[in-house]
Amino acid sequence: MRFAKVEFNTFIALKHFMETRPYADKSAKPEEASLKKVLAGSYASYKDLIHLSSDFRQQWNHSKLSGWMQKISDSKKALENISIKNL
Repeated sequence: MRFAKVEFNTFIALKHFMETRPYADKSAKPEEASLKKVLAGSYASYKDLIHLSSDFRQQWNHSKLSGWMQKISDSKKALENISIKNL
């Protein structure tokens, strides 16, 4: 039992240490070329999601905590927020 607790704490610490936000810099808004590079194997899924939500408003917003996030919304409320981070 004690071993599991140590492993869990180590996992949390490593996850926190390894997590980075590739789009934290407010002056570097995400573009297709950089998204393709950063998302790598997940890029096709990202494009599918964007295509499925093409009838809705899509915009990039910057937050100090999350960096650049893509907000997809209808005229009244957010339907999804896409935040990109490396783990």
